[in-house]
Amino acid sequence: GAELLKASVEKIIHPENVSVNLITAAVLIISVCVKLYMAYYNRVCADKIHSQTLMAAARDSLSDSAATGAVLISAVIIRFTSFNADGYMGAAVSILIMWTGIKSMIDTASPLIGNAPSRSLVEKLEKIVKENPDALGIHDLLVHDYGPDRIYVSLHMEVDGKKDLFALHNSLDLTERRITDEIGCEAIIHMDPVDVQNEERKELLIKVRQIVANIDPMITVHDFRTIHDGNTVKILFDMLMQPDLYRKHSEIISETEREIKKLNENYTAFIKADISYGAVE
Repeated sequence: GAELLKASVEKIIHPENVSVNLITAAVLIISVCVKLYMAYYNRVCADKIHSQTLMAAARDSLSDSAATGAVLISAVIIRFTSFNADGYMGAAVSILIMWTGIKSMIDTASPLIGNAPSRSLVEKLEKIVKENPDALGIHDLLVHDYGPDRIYVSLHMEVDGKKDLFALHNSLDLTERRITDEIGCEAIIHMDPVDVQNEERKELLIKVRQIVANIDPMITVHDFRTIHDGNTVKILFDMLMQPDLYRKHSEIISETEREIKKLNENYTAFIKADISYGAVE
């Protein structure tokens, strides 16, 4: 793209006649048609197997079509207007080629450095987990995408801590297998036991969620636990926050801790910030 831009600027400064006969024009038209078909075919295959490499090949074919088409358009303009547009057309095509190259580089690099899972994938995962009768909640969902058939999922599933450990382990195994069979992802589920019969925990959870909602309604609370240590009640939980909150996460945590302390001087909060990078459409 850069070389073409350089050559195009030189042609704008020092125009050269462009002569295209019928045979040359026919060959160029056939070339454009073939390249357009290649772009279409590569794009269809890329969508089927979710290949960024084939998508880049489709864009490359489109760039070739544009470059070849520019020669034809320039020849037509010169023939009927005597204005030499070859350099200007070449400059426009060079910008298209550079944009295509940058777009392909970004798209193929994203899976390597990490990108958000699609919204549909997240919804499928959540649906399968929540259909497990032992699931009380789901959080800390991570998707590691290394390309087709190389997707690894990890998540935390909240369960009733009073139930039989072996039965819960088997229940989680079944959900992992469902994710693998239905979505094609390798899944690892971490079990978070919850004391669902603890009335004190229930009441505190309601109050803490209200405190957090007053600070920012977009923040959610999960993995909520209480530990009695003498006269002190330790309250441990995670706060799921967006990465672009208008305030620093440490400030939000500090304010939450102060508000919890107002409920009871014996309460001590231990809060962990979880960053939600969401999902892409």
